[in-house]
Amino acid sequence: MSAPAEKATDPATPDGDPGTGSPDGTGDAASEPSDPAATGTGSPDAGDPPPGFVTQDDEEGFRIAVPEEWGVRTRDTGGVFYKPFGGAELLQVFRVSEPGITALEAVRAASEERGVNPGFEEVRIGAVDNPLGGEAAELVYAYDSEDSGGRRQVAERVFTASDGRLYAVLVAAPEEQWPRHEEILSTAVTHFDPYDSPF
Repeated sequence: MSAPAEKATDPATPDGDPGTGSPDGTGDAASEPSDPAATGTGSPDAGDPPPGFVTQDDEEGFRIAVPEEWGVRTRDTGGVFYKPFGGAELLQVFRVSEPGITALEAVRAASEERGVNPGFEEVRIGAVDNPLGGEAAELVYAYDSEDSGGRRQVAERVFTASDGRLYAVLVAAPEEQWPRHEEILSTAVTHFDPYDSPF
């Protein structure tokens, strides 16, 4: 995949794993998201996001729905990140760039890569429905995170978007903050629209 996913997404990774260029996930291009009133309305078939979410037109050329209180947006080598101010939660978006790879192969490869995290546990992996059409697969895992103060859970979904390419959307948070992040992931994917060939 084009980004090492969770290694790139965990702002609590103590050793600063490669992939983001910045262990705290902020990178060099930190910026505030655009005003929610100035954003679009999501992909044509998705409608407005549910209450508590706003649609963001990202400068990378895609539209996505994120929790309205998540006011931090950054860009790094691991993709685009959204997260709340001062929180340990995040959402990451990146394109899967390996030619010919399937969504299921991508999440299986991600599981192998994440297996080096301390206390790694694969919760589930497999094909899932894609509200946008096309293939989709999801990996859910947990591991011990020193900076999160305990277990951290991650869900990574790889799916075919409206432009026919594979993208990954990943959410990560301390384990006790689940299952809200399943809704965050589902909402983000449902409203994902790569309208300008991002990444």
